[in-house]
Amino acid sequence: MILSVGLAQLLTKSFIKPLQKLQDGALAIENRNFEHRLSELGIDEFGEVGGIFNNVMVGLEELEVAKIVQES
Repeated sequence: MILSVGLAQLLTKSFIKPLQKLQDGALAIENRNFEHRLSELGIDEFGEVGGIFNNVMVGLEELEVAKIVQES
């Protein structure tokens, strides 16, 4: 029983928290908040996705700035 509770807490930390951060990032895109960056998600697949997300956000932020410059 104790082992099950410990394993559940470990899985929660390992999966739920990174997914919540990724969801927050998706909401930032929806709200056109291209300055949003994800904090370190780890050295696993979540961390890799987080790094890709941050690189995409840099590109989107640059496009937003270019759009503002072009419009003015």
